[in-house]
Amino acid sequence: MNEKIAFIYLPFVAPMMPPLGIPVLISFLEKNGIKSNAYDLNVELYRKFLDENNIENGVCRIKHDLLEENCTEDRRYALLRFLVLEDYIKSNIKQAAKKMSPDGNIATHKELWMNTNIVSKAIEISTYGLWGLNTKSPINLSFEENFRDYIKIFSHTSWENYINWFHKRLDDICKENEYICFSLCYDNQIFFFLEAANYIRAKFKKKIVIGGPVVSSIIRKSSFNIQYDFFEHYSKYIDYLVIGDGEYPLFDLFNKRHNVNVLSYPFKVENHEDCSMQNKVPPLLTPKFSKLPLNLYFTPQLVLPLISARHCYWGRCKFCTHSVGYNEYVKYGVEDIKKCLISLGNDLGAKNFYFVDECMAPSTAKSLANWIEKNNLNISWMTDMRFEKTLANENFIKKLAKGGLKYIAFGMESANERVLKKMEKGTTREVMQNVINNCHKNNINTTLMFFFGFPTETKAEAEDTINFIINNSSKINGIGMGCFTLVPGSFVYNNPKEFGIYAIDENGYYKNTEGMSYEEIRQFFTIWNEYIKKNYYRGHPFYHRIFYLLDLDEKDKWMYPIGLTNFSNIKSLTKKEIKNVDYYLKKTVIAKKICSNDNKSGFDLIYMMDVENIVEVIICIDLKLYDSINSHSLNDGQIRKLYSLGVIE
Repeated sequence: MNEKIAFIYLPFVAPMMPPLGIPVLISFLEKNGIKSNAYDLNVELYRKFLDENNIENGVCRIKHDLLEENCTEDRRYALLRFLVLEDYIKSNIKQAAKKMSPDGNIATHKELWMNTNIVSKAIEISTYGLWGLNTKSPINLSFEENFRDYIKIFSHTSWENYINWFHKRLDDICKENEYICFSLCYDNQIFFFLEAANYIRAKFKKKIVIGGPVVSSIIRKSSFNIQYDFFEHYSKYIDYLVIGDGEYPLFDLFNKRHNVNVLSYPFKVENHEDCSMQNKVPPLLTPKFSKLPLNLYFTPQLVLPLISARHCYWGRCKFCTHSVGYNEYVKYGVEDIKKCLISLGNDLGAKNFYFVDECMAPSTAKSLANWIEKNNLNISWMTDMRFEKTLANENFIKKLAKGGLKYIAFGMESANERVLKKMEKGTTREVMQNVINNCHKNNINTTLMFFFGFPTETKAEAEDTINFIINNSSKINGIGMGCFTLVPGSFVYNNPKEFGIYAIDENGYYKNTEGMSYEEIRQFFTIWNEYIKKNYYRGHPFYHRIFYLLDLDEKDKWMYPIGLTNFSNIKSLTKKEIKNVDYYLKKTVIAKKICSNDNKSGFDLIYMMDVENIVEVIICIDLKLYDSINSHSLNDGQIRKLYSLGVIE
């Protein structure tokens, strides 16, 4: 075909590695004679946040809010944190941005921490005051409003600079391409999609195509995060919808052939329910990552995503909807996986890979590790897996470790035997414990993902899970903790009586006759989330799990740990470092009083600064309080903040 095709990845998604879907589609289409272009506007926008002008604009918004009469003391402290760092960030951001790029030449955990912190703080400043945006976590920027308010959000004056840039990029893309295809992997991307589609419709006569997990979820009604009448409201912006795996549907679309997985305008929601799935299985080809701006991703060493299979080989978990809208499980041959690794190594110099499977099969992991070890290849990799009995065999785990496996994310969900059976997880607490022990012994980092409140779960059973986590906290490297969410398409949703559920509303709220109530679940989560915050360091908020693949010096690992670490295990300060802390504390201190009414409690150190560096604000500290906040009374969390500023060398 002669018409040019563009694939676009939209904000906001963690910008540490390229998306997989677009390079996979481009590779398949190219093999079949169809060329296309790729654009990652997500990572481009994140880089835009690091521009000096955008940092300055953020500082101006902060200063403006500081002068507001209704600015509370707590908020003033929060805003002053940014002003304290203004000169430091501006002086170091160019170097830090370069360091936090592939080939950034970061060799130690301290370097990673320092440069990550500078970049993260720069993004916090640049995004400060953007209307409707939640900026508490720079790696997970999200919108506070409903996507229906996208026009209201992006027309706000605070967004003007970024939206002008976004429109300019769309102009450039539309001038070169006829099909404008958006890959929507997360609900969060819908805001920018609607803005893009609205803009393109008004200015260009282009064919707009959308696909990805979000699209299939909308059609299958599998997510409460999306309104069911989405297409009735926004169908005018879309020419074609691609459901499920996109390779063959797109091939047919671009060759003007009919495909049951390609829906065209006008869309009628009632007709989507019975859309049949395509049976063709796409081959595993080497993704065309070279089409994306690989030099922009926020990691000092390139990490590329791959798959060894499509979808989940287990597929029985009662709460899960990951397979909604997709074909059956497909496992690729190890020889095809090897070809991908070799090709990406030769062409891009890649040696770090994240297999983003729902769960990699143990047989695939074993074959891959054996090949890497046998050929003495410089390849490190990570993946998601299930707690299988095979992994409870230490010799099996040793093989994986010798074959380059550095990290596994496990969907644990619960550590209570009854709840595991009710979920149909197909594993036991004993198996999980043995797997964790084996991984820890063989230096394979692990993250455990779990949630509270699976229907019928009692408080005591939920406590089994959190106690299991605490007891294993020295052996694991990360946790993903949440609350149960009732999602359409899951077994629980389709069989509510079996789980004592009734009165389900459109927002996912429900009532139940067994186990903890909806409110009790969230209260339980809040209590234990606070406990974790108080007792455990969980890595820099801008850290990503792919950082476990980085080749870093081990000597300062426990001074700047990447993941879950009990504060008591973080390396203590030397006498020289303590003197350095004392010096800075005595010089100037911004402290927030968190003492109780009897005035006997301590303080939480927020930031140190030179008073001369504050632009328009002078904070007077009652120096007689200094005795309560000398370095000897600092806890590890406070000391961590000193490191983040570079105070301690």
